[in-house]
Amino acid sequence: MNNAFQYAHASNENIDTLLDTITAQLHAPFTQSLGIIYITDNLHDQLDLILNHIQDHTGIPHWSGTVGMGIIGGDTEYYDEPAIAILLCDISTDEFTMLPTSVNTPESDILQLKSLQNIKTSPSGLLHADPQNPDIQILLKQLYKHSPNSRFIGGLSSSRGTLPQICDTLTSGGISGVVFSDNITITTNLSQGCTPIGPAHDITRFERNLVISLDNNPALQVLKNDIGEVLARDLKRAAGYIFTGIPTKSNHADDYMIRNLIGTDESNDIFAIGDFVQAGQQLMFCRRDGNTAQKDMIRMLETTKQKLKTAPRGGIYISCLGRGRYQFGDNSEEAKMIKSVLGEFPLIGFYANGEIFNSNLYSFTGVLMLFE
Repeated sequence: MNNAFQYAHASNENIDTLLDTITAQLHAPFTQSLGIIYITDNLHDQLDLILNHIQDHTGIPHWSGTVGMGIIGGDTEYYDEPAIAILLCDISTDEFTMLPTSVNTPESDILQLKSLQNIKTSPSGLLHADPQNPDIQILLKQLYKHSPNSRFIGGLSSSRGTLPQICDTLTSGGISGVVFSDNITITTNLSQGCTPIGPAHDITRFERNLVISLDNNPALQVLKNDIGEVLARDLKRAAGYIFTGIPTKSNHADDYMIRNLIGTDESNDIFAIGDFVQAGQQLMFCRRDGNTAQKDMIRMLETTKQKLKTAPRGGIYISCLGRGRYQFGDNSEEAKMIKSVLGEFPLIGFYANGEIFNSNLYSFTGVLMLFE
């Protein structure tokens, strides 16, 4: 086990027993320099105790992580119980740097981040963010502006209690994580939980989060045409099934950000979405169901497998709270799909309140980072 990626995961109602079980799965000598920790929100107020215990046991200096309403360890998903998942990473300290918490949006804050001093061509990053901070999307855009070839994955912490993050010590309130040198071979990918059911339309008139016209036609009429006559007759039936998708400016045709359809006004032929609309954006309508999400998950994993030059040494998978048991079933089916396609390797993750892929915030997606 010397100088290798290791992982541990377990659940137990007794915190001492849980920590003993976790540490028993980790094997000395600990030559790794970086650890990742995810805990379920049942333990949200004990993350400091957990971090200190694992730091003392391993002597590993650098840590990143957060809390989730569900976490992943290997092919097991943990919900509604005290659980911990840990990944120890075999990466030299000169090949990564910690991204200290940034809470505010001024560009000077981004430029001063220690991590940007080491960015070269196309580094990768693992990011954790606070869903209560309204400026996370702005921070992501500013970070990506100064490293446009970067590949970031991450997620917004999710918890029924506090929302702690780890950046060597406990932190909160903004965005933090770890950035890896482009000397580290990392593969990233994204799986959508929704499927387009019509073409992308130009947003030709809008106000804040209200969509007034698409392709110069009344927005609600375009929605009804795309979703079909049955749903159009009773838009309440579309709730939780029909969403809007905002295509990104990436090179991937299937890269779009899902936003909730939060209300309609039939008298004015407009609708509202769960985000502010930006000039120049397009919009399409998408459906969400388990079958299409499963097919896209397998597609993403097969595509990722083809990109890999070697078997993964370790990985991070961050999925939406609306996926997991709600979309794939109660028997850890989402995590098991990763193992079924990519094989056995150290993998941990958590269920997020929003997912980060490169410079954008997503919903109903799963984002994957593999270390080769």
